[in-house]
Amino acid sequence: MFKTAAWGAMALLLITMTGCVASGSPTPPTPTDSHASPLEIAPNGDAAPRGRVQLANGTVVTDRGTLVRGAYWAVDHMGLLPDREDLADIRGLGLNALHLYGEMYGDGVPAGGYVDQIDVVVQWCGELGLYCVLTIGNGATGLSFDYQFATDFWNFYAPRYADMPWVVYEIYNEPEYLGAPSSDDTIQLNQDMYDLIRSHAPDTHVLFFSYSGLTNSAAVLQDVQRLDVDWSNASVAWHGYTSLSSNETCLTGMREAGINSIHSELPVGQCCDPGWDEEDPPWWSDPFVNTDKIRMAEENHTSWLTHIDVDYIHDDWRFKEPIEESGICWEPDYGTWPSEGCSD
Repeated sequence: MFKTAAWGAMALLLITMTGCVASGSPTPPTPTDSHASPLEIAPNGDAAPRGRVQLANGTVVTDRGTLVRGAYWAVDHMGLLPDREDLADIRGLGLNALHLYGEMYGDGVPAGGYVDQIDVVVQWCGELGLYCVLTIGNGATGLSFDYQFATDFWNFYAPRYADMPWVVYEIYNEPEYLGAPSSDDTIQLNQDMYDLIRSHAPDTHVLFFSYSGLTNSAAVLQDVQRLDVDWSNASVAWHGYTSLSSNETCLTGMREAGINSIHSELPVGQCCDPGWDEEDPPWWSDPFVNTDKIRMAEENHTSWLTHIDVDYIHDDWRFKEPIEESGICWEPDYGTWPSEGCSD
């Protein structure tokens, strides 16, 4: 099955840009009538809904103080649902969260168009004791944003899940090329959407910027200082589509500057499924876990969401076997893997 979300790596390969392309008028949005959620979450007996995320030691952590670690799912392309059992089973892979690309501008589906599917995924996450990080994908437009779509999306969804503590809001996935310093339009997008979200959801943790790469911690600090935000319940999201060394150097600089962050789209390694013809692979590379970047995140106590979806992550060669072979360990929220293979 063809997979898509906001493939940062593919966007970097296919799109050359010098800045953000913002469509729509950047006038402050007006909150609309509440779209209160009709969901009634009943735990399924093996996990309780998670409490609000917290901030500690430079990153976002769970209600237990553990790192947020997750896989992803993209409703935004065709409105498809994951298999609930597959979603439940990511807990056995040491994970506790789902990065959910809800909807995107440019595919003809209006904001709120996939509400039935998103409701289901949010409910399942609550029942399974998983966090759900909800964002706007940009698979149809790539490293740009649409201001009006963002306004419509957050007017619809921010109130809908405001009272669900396991839900985190990420303002917009990769709104422009690479990272800080952000354009004036992107700063305005983040400020206005934050204000809009807060008008509906005063307690939900909010993730900003979603940089496609990290290169300059001083520029990140500059972006942060341009915003009027209560950073006690908000943090910076970033993706790792720049070098490992620049990621780590910038992450260290952000932490020293007091900036809390989460690696919200951890790039995958790229290869071909063992069953494919190596001389004629598919046009997009088949994903498997990037152990170098997970090791960097773990060693720097930074929460991460890998860009492998909940279907693929159960192929052992994509995730479990590389983690074991690399010797990376952590104490999971559920089960014993991968801590069972860790040395004292």
